[in-house]
Amino acid sequence: MKINFTLLVSKVSYFLLLLIVITIMSMKATTGTCQAAVSSAQTGGHDKTSKQTDKSNGTAYAVIYTNLMVPDNGNLYVSDGVGAAFNNNFSAAVDENDATKLWNFDENIALMRNSSALAIEFRPVPVLTDTLFYKLYLRQEPYVLKICAQNFAGLCLHALLIDKYLHTQKEVNLQDTTLYAFTPVADTNSYRNRFMLVINKQLSASPLAVAKILNQSSPAVKGVANSVAAAGNVTLYPNPVTKGTNASLRFNNMDKGSYEVAVYNLNGQKLSSRTIQYNGGNSVYALPADPSWLYGIYTLRITNSTSKKIMNLRMEIR
Repeated sequence: MKINFTLLVSKVSYFLLLLIVITIMSMKATTGTCQAAVSSAQTGGHDKTSKQTDKSNGTAYAVIYTNLMVPDNGNLYVSDGVGAAFNNNFSAAVDENDATKLWNFDENIALMRNSSALAIEFRPVPVLTDTLFYKLYLRQEPYVLKICAQNFAGLCLHALLIDKYLHTQKEVNLQDTTLYAFTPVADTNSYRNRFMLVINKQLSASPLAVAKILNQSSPAVKGVANSVAAAGNVTLYPNPVTKGTNASLRFNNMDKGSYEVAVYNLNGQKLSSRTIQYNGGNSVYALPADPSWLYGIYTLRITNSTSKKIMNLRMEIR
């Protein structure tokens, strides 16, 4: 068999050069930068790190970079990184826009979606809630997650980093950089699927009048009332709810009737359901929080059995 030594040397030189570039990127300190440490070698040769702008209107995508940092003598050095961009041009499913993760030899971080490991993920802007699921392969030594967000102004979103190993959560600054230090141990739960980043829509509304004075006898007469029509509401308290304890639901001036109160997790799974018979006025009902529910964000869905009107409340368990 004849061997083309020129081609062989060329290929060896290329891979050596690529290895040098990756090594330099991995050693680069990024305390002042805001970019994912994702090379083309980690995305199957596809350079998608620069795809951060909607070419149809020139606006930049909202993006979250998560870098795995190694502390050394007061500095932080990049070991690996992933990125997630948000724009309504993208699908929630894994498709050709996303970049598959190619694993390093030792320290790794990836985004998981439908059993696919991704280095870069493109998703639609969350309507109510969305979650980034991290998978890590690490040594038993200190690390820092560096989460850097850009271009979220005006999207009215709120983010929490959930630590499932310590059952804690940390608010993520979507206008700047958030650091989270941790140290893996022999237990794989201390790193493998330890973290997820939960993004929730913050709903806001302008103040509205909730009561109108009516005089059925003389509608033109002002200041003399013989009835009051008021807008109804349901409130949950306390919120956040302490894990394993009961919360309370207050119904105020809602339509009388039967209501289903259901609790859903972030995967859309119904965890519990109960029926409330509301007879009007101001009434309070207990809402048990199952001790098996993990720390994090849940959706409370209240449905009127007759009109089928639905009200969703955000419930947080700490």
